[in-house]
Amino acid sequence: MIRLCERLAKQYLGTEQVLKLDDMWGCWTSDIIVDYCFERDYHFAEQPRFRAFFTDAMVDRLDPVHFVTQFPWVVKLVNLLPEFAVKYMQPGMATAIQFNNEMKEQIVDIKRGAKNEDTEKTHDTVFSALLESTLPPEELSVTRLQHEAISVTGAGIETTMPLRLAYGTSQRLPRSCPDIAIPYKDWVIPPGAIVSMDNYAVSHDPAIFPDHITYRPERWLNDPKAPSSKQLSRYMVAFGRSTRSCVGMQLAYAELHIGISTLFRRFDFQLFETDRTAVDFFMDTFVPRPMPGTKGVRVLVSGKV
Repeated sequence: MIRLCERLAKQYLGTEQVLKLDDMWGCWTSDIIVDYCFERDYHFAEQPRFRAFFTDAMVDRLDPVHFVTQFPWVVKLVNLLPEFAVKYMQPGMATAIQFNNEMKEQIVDIKRGAKNEDTEKTHDTVFSALLESTLPPEELSVTRLQHEAISVTGAGIETTMPLRLAYGTSQRLPRSCPDIAIPYKDWVIPPGAIVSMDNYAVSHDPAIFPDHITYRPERWLNDPKAPSSKQLSRYMVAFGRSTRSCVGMQLAYAELHIGISTLFRRFDFQLFETDRTAVDFFMDTFVPRPMPGTKGVRVLVSGKV
């Protein structure tokens, strides 16, 4: 964050150069999760105009999520095709393929370093720790760890990146209890039945959050209660709840607290041709997306506090 602020002061402060906060924040979160997971960095926060192909890859990977959910055989078919054919038929998949390949190369590098006793680690990482664990060999194959890297890195970027009215994920999250029936009001949910809910519905329930669309951070002060007299924090579900809550929740909170407080303590920002369409939830692609065609949250760095 220090280097990022130095760049803002040098290149954007007091100029007419437009800063897209979505891209800037995406570069910062990408650098952080990569540093936690791998030894080789990409220095996205130093890229021109804060353009990181990792953040582009997240958008391109999730755009067809509903289609492939309904037709999973498409994924198997695509995996059988050579990369050049996939890129030709669907140019938007180029960044996703590049991202997948980078995750594989990172895992290969870590495994190579683990086998070479003369290789000195720059720092401990998630995947170096996995390779030093007692997990069975099949759980430590390149393909298995590549898939894990795609999931961990993607989650670390996508669910923390957005500067909008964010809900973590917006798609319905299915759950089932295989062994026992669950009573709910006047119904009994039989064992094995799939039940799902989404974060958006809870976050915008007017019975829990009156005036729910308005930015009112003070609603969380002084140990607030919901109208039901339960703790209001019970309904803060952006990171999920209980044993299936987000494993990176504390990292995300640290990024939000440190990043937002540092930026707004050091700089004044003036919105540039930006309205609510850049932040409002318009469509679901597993994560919330704004209206297509919006240009993101754009600002001018107008002064230093």
